[in-house]
Amino acid sequence: MNKELVGKKLKYVRDLKNLSMDNLKDEFNKNYGSRVSKSMISNWENGRYLISNKNLNLYSKYFKVYTTYFLSDLLRPSDFNEQNELYEKYYENIDFDFDFGESGLNYRKSIRDDIFDILQFLNVAGLKKVKEYANDMSFIEDYALDVSDKD
Repeated sequence: MNKELVGKKLKYVRDLKNLSMDNLKDEFNKNYGSRVSKSMISNWENGRYLISNKNLNLYSKYFKVYTTYFLSDLLRPSDFNEQNELYEKYYENIDFDFDFGESGLNYRKSIRDDIFDILQFLNVAGLKKVKEYANDMSFIEDYALDVSDKD
């Protein structure tokens, strides 16, 4: 992973939205409760320091793009619009709303959050496979419960 290229992408998305470093810092701190400073943004964008996963996730959420856009050396800064469209088409429309019962609401939320965190690091084909796998697992669980009821 090339930290200079990561920095160029971070700057590219900020410039694309016409945000100053101060504006972006304020948005991150207000919307996500982070403690990002203008100097941190400058260091990331200029390739002096590699951004942490925690702060990279802020960019991913705010600009609605997979973290792999920033981390992949194969993607150019100008690939943002295409990556943003994929994010909005697939990531934001995934529904993992399986019924674990009322007592399992926190458990379900925890699983969904874990899956979404993992999906950020997958490409679109991987994301589709994980969704298919999750759906298959719910059918297997239903089948197993049905069979056990007959015993």
